[in-house]
Amino acid sequence: MRRIFQPSLWESSNSLEKEWSAKGELKSYPVTMSESGSNAANGVVYFIGLGGSGMLPLARLAHARGYRVMGSDAKLGPVSIQKMKEEGLEAFGPPDARRILQLKSATVVYSTAISEDHPERQAAQQLASGGTIRLLHRMDFLNELVQHCSIRLGMAGTHGKTSSTALAGWMLMELQKDPLIIAGGRPLYLERSIRNGPDVAVFETDESDGSFLRSNATHRLILNVDEDHLNHYGSFEELKKAFRRFAGEG
Repeated sequence: MRRIFQPSLWESSNSLEKEWSAKGELKSYPVTMSESGSNAANGVVYFIGLGGSGMLPLARLAHARGYRVMGSDAKLGPVSIQKMKEEGLEAFGPPDARRILQLKSATVVYSTAISEDHPERQAAQQLASGGTIRLLHRMDFLNELVQHCSIRLGMAGTHGKTSSTALAGWMLMELQKDPLIIAGGRPLYLERSIRNGPDVAVFETDESDGSFLRSNATHRLILNVDEDHLNHYGSFEELKKAFRRFAGEG
């Protein structure tokens, strides 16, 4: 059986995924086959926690769609920052609220991992309350990035989301469907962990914080449900209820 996905490996600083090359195992596809659905010059997006496995793919897709992408992450070292800059992402290390306060007409994206007392999130909240910028959770920004696709397949489950996303994306590529793909690691047939596309999207959702219930996926695949994230849900029964809601809202 041919491998289509290599689990992410991280530098010793835990700052940026190392992406292995496919070495000819599979046909390699470019990040974008067509420009359909892309939006040029969409403005600035700033990611708080840019290097996270759920944030970096969104940053890459935003860049592919014409956004100027900036962001910070305390775990980013000089090597990782340089690699990101080579991709066109304006990356910084430790957070600094002054960077946020200098933004105008920007979108700031954060994840649940970013606490409310994080200095950049606090600064963004201050500007957002005055209408200067938009402050969005990563799930809500993901919804915006895939909204143009008429078919949106959201993967959910305790295990296997990344590999299943890679597999579904590969099947769509083989069928010449020109898909948009957002994976938590790099599929071996892609140069990056994302791919821009016009009509069909396949992406991972996040059940850990309940944000998958806000997904705009038109089609939903639940791989499995195990006892996990009980710190958020309180009990396994509540977790299962959340998955039932996810299944019923597609």
